[in-house]
Amino acid sequence: MSQLHTRQKIFIAAGIGFAVFLSWIIWSANRGQPNPFFTLGRQFPFGDKIGHFVLFAILTFFVNGALGHRTVTIGRWTPKMGALGVSVFIVLEEGSQYWIPNRTLDFWDLFWSLAGVLSVSWIGKREESGVETGEDLS
Repeated sequence: MSQLHTRQKIFIAAGIGFAVFLSWIIWSANRGQPNPFFTLGRQFPFGDKIGHFVLFAILTFFVNGALGHRTVTIGRWTPKMGALGVSVFIVLEEGSQYWIPNRTLDFWDLFWSLAGVLSVSWIGKREESGVETGEDLS
């Protein structure tokens, strides 16, 4: 196994911490327990959807960094492994809500969660292409 750089170790630690936090949120929702973040989300229009977008964008950022921004090739498509893994998790987690009495399977939750993944992926792609070409992207 190759030696990890300090930056990648930070992404791993932050990613684990954030995954624990996200697990707590999902666990609370699955059990129908109150959670301060649910209360916060209900205070804003589309707060739940914004929460899905932001939470999974952050998770994707950390997982991509933890995996060293490695990609996988699927035909002509080369997504980052982290973004692909988070996307699979999102589909499975949202789909599992069909069988959990306290949860509601919601297409728009799925959509905004995946939009968070795609936005981080798009920003990362722009940053990488700017670094490679020396182009100023601001």
